[in-house]
Amino acid sequence: MNADAATEDREKSSAIIIAALVFSLAAHIALMYSLERCSFNTFSADAKHSRKWTRDLPTMHVVRHTGDPLATENERGRPTAAPVVESVQERVARLGEKPLDQAPALTDAAVAAPVAVPPPETKPAEWKVREKFDVLDHPVAAEEALPAPEVAAPDAPASVGADILPPADLPAVAALPAAARAAAQSKDAVENKGGLGFPSLAPPEIGSGPGASAAIDFSASSVALEAATAAVAAVEPPPQEKPPEVKPVSLPKEVPQPILPQVDEKVVKEEKKAVKELRDERPSVPFANHVNCGLDYWIDPQHPDFKYFRLRLSSHSRNPLEAVSTDGVYLLDASGSIANDRLKSCRKAVSEAIRTLNSNDRFNVVAFRDKFSYLFPAWREVDAKSVAAADSWLSNLTAHGRTDVFKTIKSVLAVPRSPARPLIAVVITDGDPTSGMTRSAEIISAFSELNDGLVAMYMYGVKEEANAYLMDMLTRENRGEWTRHSGMRWRAASGIPEFVAKFADPVLTDVSVTFAAASRVDAYPKRVTHLYQSGPIDVYGVCPASVKDLAFVVRGLNGAQACQDVFKLAFKDQPTLTSDVKKAWAQRRLYAIVGEYVRNPDPGLLRDLKLFSSHYGVAIPYEAELGKNSVRK
Repeated sequence: MNADAATEDREKSSAIIIAALVFSLAAHIALMYSLERCSFNTFSADAKHSRKWTRDLPTMHVVRHTGDPLATENERGRPTAAPVVESVQERVARLGEKPLDQAPALTDAAVAAPVAVPPPETKPAEWKVREKFDVLDHPVAAEEALPAPEVAAPDAPASVGADILPPADLPAVAALPAAARAAAQSKDAVENKGGLGFPSLAPPEIGSGPGASAAIDFSASSVALEAATAAVAAVEPPPQEKPPEVKPVSLPKEVPQPILPQVDEKVVKEEKKAVKELRDERPSVPFANHVNCGLDYWIDPQHPDFKYFRLRLSSHSRNPLEAVSTDGVYLLDASGSIANDRLKSCRKAVSEAIRTLNSNDRFNVVAFRDKFSYLFPAWREVDAKSVAAADSWLSNLTAHGRTDVFKTIKSVLAVPRSPARPLIAVVITDGDPTSGMTRSAEIISAFSELNDGLVAMYMYGVKEEANAYLMDMLTRENRGEWTRHSGMRWRAASGIPEFVAKFADPVLTDVSVTFAAASRVDAYPKRVTHLYQSGPIDVYGVCPASVKDLAFVVRGLNGAQACQDVFKLAFKDQPTLTSDVKKAWAQRRLYAIVGEYVRNPDPGLLRDLKLFSSHYGVAIPYEAELGKNSVRK
C-alpha cells in the first residue's frame, strides 16, 4: 500500500469517527429532552429485575415509588395516622367558651408522628435549635426620622376574660376612653375592609375632562369613622416620662390539637372570631416606642390640591418588640410538572428552612399532588427528633401525578389556629392546577373569602413560567408575598432561604391600620401583612393637600398581648418623595379593584378599572387573565 492510499484511509477513518461523535451527541441531546419528565419505576414484584419508563401525562396513572408518603394515604387523601379526638361541635364550643388550658388531652397515638420507620437519632453536634433571635442593627434613614408620634394614653384598666388570656400574670393595663374605643371598634371603622369603601375623595384626574361621567365614585365615608375621629381628637395625652413597656403575656402550655379530617366553616369562623376578640376587645398596651413610623409625600405640580404619601411602619432596630412564636406549614408540590430535579432541590430547601425555626416555633410539612398528605397529625415543636423525622419523610418524595392546588391550600384551614400564634403557610409550587378546581380566579376567590386573613399565605414558584396571576393575587389577598425562580432547574429552590427569612420573626401580627375619616385618606393595601423584624409595612395613600397631620390607629397582637396606638404624624414642610409614589399608589389601588373583580366579576367594575388605568397611565395587572377567567356567580 502506497503512502497516498494510507493517507486517504486515515482521512476516511477520521471522518467516520467525527460523524459518529456528532450523531451520538445529537442522539443524547434528543434523548435527554424526550425523557425530561420521565421516571423509572418498579411496577410490581414480578418485575423486580426489570425497569419500565412512563411519560408523566395528565391522563396516565403511574405506580408510586416505594416509600412515597402519599402512597400510604387513604382514599380521601387524609393521613391514616391522624385520629380525631374531638367532634366538630366540641371544637367549636372549646374555641368559643373554654380556656386554652382546658383543651382535651391527646392520646399517645394521636400525637405520634406517622413515620413507618423510626428515624435515626441525630447527634447534637449535627444540628442545634436556634435559641436566640437575630435583631437587625441598622440606623434609620435620615428622611425617615420624624418627630415622635403622639400617643393617646389610656385612662382606666379593663377586665380580662378567662377564655383567651389568664386572669393572673397580666399587668394592669389601660385602654382608650370608652367613647373612642366604642366608636373605633365598630365594624366599619375598625376593619375598613371588604368592597372598595373609600373615604370621600375625588382625585384630580377623575371627574374632569372627557368620560367624567364614568369616573369612580370615592364618596363612601362612614359615620362610625367620623365618630371615632371626633373621639380620638378629644383625647389629650397626659404628660408622662416614658410610655409603658409591652410585657409579653404568657399562656398556659397548649396541647396541640389534631388536624381535622376536613375543613369546617364553623370552626374557621370561630377561629377568626377568637383572633379578632383578642386583638380588638381585650386590654391593649401602647407600643409606639418599639416601632419606627415614617411619613413621606409628594404633591403633583399639575394638580397641587392632592398629596400622595407613603406610610412606613417598621420594627425599632434597638428596642424591638419580642418576636412571636409561630406555627409554620410548608406545602411542597410533588406533581409531575415539578420534575424530580426541581423536587430534589425543594426537599433540601424545606429541610434547611425547618432548621432556621426558633425553638418555641411549631411546624408541619405537606406533600401534594391530586391528593395531599401531612407529615404529622398535629403541630410538632422544633427539636432534633421532629427534624430528623421530616428529613426521612421528605427523602421519599418523588415527582409524578396531577396538581390540585385548591384542595391542598384549603386543607390549611383544617389545621388548628391558636389566636396568640400566627399561622404562616409557605406553598412551593409551579402554580399550575391540573386537577380539581383549575381556574385561577375561582381558587383566588374561594380561598380568600373563606380564609379572610386567618392564615398568611406565602408562595414560591419553582420556575420562571410559574402561574404569576394565581400566586400574586392569592398572596396579596391573604397577608402574604410571592416570588419565583428563574434559572437552572436543578437550582429551583435556591431562592427559598432568602424568601423565608423575610417572615422568620414576626413582632406584631394580624395588623390593622385605620385612618381618621377627617383626613379623607384613600390608602392601600387595605389588609396589610404581619410586621416582621426584617422588613417594614408600607401603606400608600392620597389625601387633600390641605391636610397637615395624618391621624390613624394601628392594632395588632404580640403573642397573647393586644397592642394599640393612636398616631398623629405631621407632613414635612417640603416633599420628600418623587412622582413614583403616585404610581405606587395607583398600582396598589388597581390591585385592590382586580381583587374585587375576581370576587365579583361585574362588567361595570371592569369599566371603572380601565378608566382608572387610563387616567393614571398605569397598566392593569393581569388584564388578559381577567378576560378569560370567570368565577362562580
